[in-house]
Amino acid sequence: QIFIEDEGYDIVYMDFSLLELFVFAYKSGEQELIEALEQGKDIHRITAGAALRIALENVSDFNRSVGKVLNFGTLYGSEGGQVSKLEFENPERKNKRERVGYARAKEFIFNFRNKYKKVDSYLQDVILQTLANNCVYKNEFGREKRIPELTTSDEHKAKKLERDIMSFSIQSSAGSICVKTMNKLDSVFDQYDLTNNDVRLINTVHDSLMYGCKSYLTNWLVKTCKTVAERPIPELYGKRFKAKIGVGKTWAEAELNAK
Repeated sequence: QIFIEDEGYDIVYMDFSLLELFVFAYKSGEQELIEALEQGKDIHRITAGAALRIALENVSDFNRSVGKVLNFGTLYGSEGGQVSKLEFENPERKNKRERVGYARAKEFIFNFRNKYKKVDSYLQDVILQTLANNCVYKNEFGREKRIPELTTSDEHKAKKLERDIMSFSIQSSAGSICVKTMNKLDSVFDQYDLTNNDVRLINTVHDSLMYGCKSYLTNWLVKTCKTVAERPIPELYGKRFKAKIGVGKTWAEAELNAK
């Protein structure tokens, strides 16, 4: 709420919805995950149901949060450390809250990977591709990550570096989409001779962009952001990625209004 635009201006907030999960689904070719995301299903609830081996309608909102950690953690090579620290509502004990613990975290991750069978093969392919390319991973947009220490004999260090590569393979692609979106928007602003006094980038956080603009330009900017953000991305099979957009006088208000 400390981000407040000047009088006569609005904040336009744009956030790519579940961008990293979409990127992973398309890059891995995991069809069940792709279908769930494209159909707008609650992917965190689905994953929680798979981990707990219970029907979707029996997944509580509290356990949905465990599904969210599993979705993102497993994509980035988690072996259960973060999941083990969580609490969950145990459906076998009248939803009494318990600490997940390391043994149960391993079971949850096994169930996750059993549901999405291409997860492991994709993550292992990323490591093999990096090793084959002289410890350099290059994403579809040309961004590179160099990890010469990947061949270390220190198993603990090697595991950490492998997780770094796994993370980079997803996050760098998502980041590239955001950067290219920002650059294309800048080109549109130049085309219409708009200055920073008309439209100005305030900040970017992960998969979101936030602009300030004169109020008479707000509707135009919302439509322009939507069109540019949801364009086909040739580097990722021509796929489109959904963006939520909201308007407000503060960052908080604009983000809450995003849809």
